[in-house]
Amino acid sequence: MTGQFEDAEDTVQEVFVTLAGKAAQIRNRDSLHSWIFRTTVNRSIDRIRRRRNHVSLDSSAADGAKIIALESLRRLSESAERSMRADLVQEITDYIPRLPERQAAAFVLRHFEGHSHREIANTLGISEGASRSHHSLACAKIRGWIAEGRAEAKRSEAKRAEESAQ
Repeated sequence: MTGQFEDAEDTVQEVFVTLAGKAAQIRNRDSLHSWIFRTTVNRSIDRIRRRRNHVSLDSSAADGAKIIALESLRRLSESAERSMRADLVQEITDYIPRLPERQAAAFVLRHFEGHSHREIANTLGISEGASRSHHSLACAKIRGWIAEGRAEAKRSEAKRAEESAQ
């Protein structure tokens, strides 16, 4: 989720160091899984925020977001991978960095990680309704950006064709 291998390693190490101190407080295996997942996501988001405070959103940050999405995409089942067109996936990954953090997190957790809205809500520390709202807003924005991009591409193509004809 951090987009950089070293950051991911550091995040995992931090989570497990914290777990060592809290292990006695966690009652069962399901709670442990939820705690590890939520803590890892929260630490990853914190790391991304710190990086954003130090680095402007340039091509390397956008590339990092693409890597995050593509790594998550690789984890999808074969049937889900076949059902998604590569060009649409590329368009979507291009727009994820433009989303606000919570919307991006809800979108990636839902579409690339396959989590339910209940799981997303628990992970992000929000209500299930807020998860649905963030996800819906992210989808609407991405659809709009894709439509704008395609319309612009058609206009550019028409302009080139017109210039070639002259």
